[in-house]
Amino acid sequence: MENRHDIKKRMIASAAKMWGITSKEMKTVDPLISLLIDACASEIENISISINEVRQNMQMKLMELLTPHNLISPVPARAIMHAHPFEYCSRVMEDHEFYFKKTSQIDKEEPVMEIFLSPIREHTLYDADVQFIASGNTLFRIDSSSRKTKVCSTKSREGLVDVLWIGMRLNKSVTSLKGMSFYFDIENVNDLEEKLFFNALKTGIWEINNIKLNVHSGYCDTEINNNKKQIKLPTSEFNTSFALSHHVLDFYKKYFISFSDDQTDSLITQDSYIVYPDSFTQIFDQVDLEVIDSKLVWIKVSFPQYIAQQLLDHVVCTVNCFPVINRKTEKIVITGYERIKELWAEPHEVFFDLKNIICDEELEIILGDSEPKNMEGKALLTLRKDNIGRMDRNNAVDMITRTINAYKSEYAAFSKIKSIEPGDVEKLYDAIRPFEHGIDEIRNYTTGTNPYIMLKTDPAKEDVEVELSYYLTNGSLGNQIPAYEPINFDGADLIKNKLFLMTQSMGGTDVKQDEDLMREFRYSVLSHGRLVTIEDIKALCESQYGKYADAIEVKKDVETNTQNQSGLTRIISISINLKKNIGLKPEEIKFLRDDLQLQLEENSLNVLPFKVILFNKN
Repeated sequence: MENRHDIKKRMIASAAKMWGITSKEMKTVDPLISLLIDACASEIENISISINEVRQNMQMKLMELLTPHNLISPVPARAIMHAHPFEYCSRVMEDHEFYFKKTSQIDKEEPVMEIFLSPIREHTLYDADVQFIASGNTLFRIDSSSRKTKVCSTKSREGLVDVLWIGMRLNKSVTSLKGMSFYFDIENVNDLEEKLFFNALKTGIWEINNIKLNVHSGYCDTEINNNKKQIKLPTSEFNTSFALSHHVLDFYKKYFISFSDDQTDSLITQDSYIVYPDSFTQIFDQVDLEVIDSKLVWIKVSFPQYIAQQLLDHVVCTVNCFPVINRKTEKIVITGYERIKELWAEPHEVFFDLKNIICDEELEIILGDSEPKNMEGKALLTLRKDNIGRMDRNNAVDMITRTINAYKSEYAAFSKIKSIEPGDVEKLYDAIRPFEHGIDEIRNYTTGTNPYIMLKTDPAKEDVEVELSYYLTNGSLGNQIPAYEPINFDGADLIKNKLFLMTQSMGGTDVKQDEDLMREFRYSVLSHGRLVTIEDIKALCESQYGKYADAIEVKKDVETNTQNQSGLTRIISISINLKKNIGLKPEEIKFLRDDLQLQLEENSLNVLPFKVILFNKN
């Protein structure tokens, strides 16, 4: 873009050519001409800046309109949480809300903000703790915070080969382990060792008292009964939370092993409780075993293939864990008389998704912008997010304000038109008057950052109350909640000092803007949500790693399969060279890699597996 001096120089050259003189002779002409040219050049520069701004705004608006909502909306952070019930058995529900108090950099009047976390699905909690883990020649103790410390280790050649023993304290009132899940993690190992362990864990044989248990990788199935009358939300715009929940469940699935059938109903008896297995006496000294001072339920996990002892020494195991995401539920009630209402949020929160809509009476709720021809027994509920649907910056309030001002200034002109009856002019004013008195209140709703809803009902049903629940999230502010830090909960069914995260919260992002929006738009246009070609895969990688990567290469390759009795496997290899000083911790880089791997598997039509390789220059 040219500046004012370049424009002025070109105008002087054009004027001199038209007048038949040289550019140097222009200095001898009337100084007023130079001032006029300078003023014109300044105005042309301003117009050029305005044109560029309009062009950029139009590009951004077009990309917002054409990019699917789920790609540009904020993404809540996620983590694995641990909880412990007061009773011998309890359930944690999706409506449970936990929160962590975090220092705020946004609101100086309230320096502490609350970051809310909620479970993705229902989970059964037991009054149980994993207290000991034994593998190879080493015995570990698990403390109340699920941290592992070594108790003893022997140099005996005889050890627990390809076996992991889990010593669990269990409330004597628990007679069934149905619904129990074990959470596993492995620390301070490389990617290949981690893959070997979790592949072996899926095929491990579980036993209690030499009785084989039926287990499976993932979570326990839960039956959710909900008798409320809820409106089914359309899949295009209002199911962002539903889709993300399934993605997060798939992301953490490999870390969980669950009991799968009713066989466990009769497993826990008095004989299930022992101080320690007999095989321990052949490996550990009797003095070291005295640390186990109570009877436990010992579970034996046998691996079908060789697992190095050094690898099992890094395994962490616990129970009563479940995935959570950063979201908070709010509710509002609206009637046909109110017509418009803001979806309220704190300054550090942003709208994420609609949760459900409940109506007391038989009223068909239609979500969207298209009004049906027959409104009898129906209501139209519309969600608005500022003025994204238009290319200009004027929202509905600005247009209504101009209409009111035009009516006032042209009232006399309307009155003189003979074809218009004076009563019709007054009727027009009667229609405008409600907006004139409430324009300031409506402006607060429609010009702020919070979305708002509009409800139009059958005139006979305007007094019917519609309850709307919606999710809020904190975006990137929900990241970096540290593991093992106390989490708050206002309910009475969970023990307060046993609420903490097993993993640091990660993955939260804000609404996509500027370069992030451009990358998501490019991915959407190229792939249409399905990965078929190499360019589709590269576009997805750029949307996830664009601001961190120097170069991305996608090619077909082969690798050695980690499964037993397997050879080379054809794969699609993705190599990503990270920039220097990107400010990400190793666990955050690993999270991004694993999340990209899962997205590739979910969206790809290729039969070949993917392998993501990161090259970190730091």
